[in-house]
Amino acid sequence: MIVLGPIAASAKTARDHVAKIAADWPIDSDDLRMVTSELTSNAIKHVGRDEIVVDAYVDEDEVEGLYVVEVWDASKEAPMAMFPSNQSISGRGLWLVQNLADDWGYEISDEDEGGKVVYAAWAVKLK
Repeated sequence: MIVLGPIAASAKTARDHVAKIAADWPIDSDDLRMVTSELTSNAIKHVGRDEIVVDAYVDEDEVEGLYVVEVWDASKEAPMAMFPSNQSISGRGLWLVQNLADDWGYEISDEDEGGKVVYAAWAVKLK
């Protein structure tokens, strides 16, 4: 897990951090880095004032592994994936995440100051 400030350089730091954790994961490293960058950049853009927490881990059972990247921010606003128009210069982040990961979603905390976690996951057969 890494705690980052709400600055543009944090997206690169998050990418590098997740790439180290996931160096031996059997998923496309470019996809993983892009998804991490998009989730982190969205948190910076839409929350912008508080710290961001980035984590990557394997959640596995006996048959399947779930490779997960999570980004926490202080906002309780639900993220929305939109289909970008050809003329848009932004708005493709979650659309990319949706198309590069096997699954994505979010969980909003019930706590007063809890914020939300936005995650992307890749399922991999272990045996």
